[in-house]
Amino acid sequence: METSTVMTVADIMTPHVITVEKWATVAEAIALMQYHHVRTLIVEPQTDHENHGIVTERDIVYRVIARRLDPAQIRVHEIMRSPCVVIFADSSIPEAAQRLADADIQRAPVIDFGEHHDGKLLGIISITDIVMKMNWTGANDQSLASHLEEALRHSRIISNTDKQIEQESAIAWDIVEKYG
Repeated sequence: METSTVMTVADIMTPHVITVEKWATVAEAIALMQYHHVRTLIVEPQTDHENHGIVTERDIVYRVIARRLDPAQIRVHEIMRSPCVVIFADSSIPEAAQRLADADIQRAPVIDFGEHHDGKLLGIISITDIVMKMNWTGANDQSLASHLEEALRHSRIISNTDKQIEQESAIAWDIVEKYG
């Protein structure tokens, strides 16, 4: 008798996460994003009583640049979302997808609340991780990955980053529905 292994968020998350101190300036956060080629930074709690935070390109554009504020004068804690939605490492993939969908977000930190790791940051999960790394039943994995890569490549002709992210998210969910 064959037992099926249920994939968890820990199986498909991106383990390399770039973090930033909440007291860093937004200019420093932008430099980190550019250097590491990421769109999101996780703000780690400074004490046991604080929650994780998150700051994204969108937060910077909408809360700093659009308001004509100086990124060198604004601190990350002033624009970050905290507490942010977190996903537990042992969550199932459908649970994680539902949590992201319910919160209308594209990514969230993955946290371990195990016996010895209370609140430890393990990685980050995104809708792209879910689409690209899932083993879709009834679908040829290579075909799914190729289809998604091609669709996302065509979507990148858009110059507006926010519209591009929205379009990539819509494309990813369309493919999930098609193959899921």
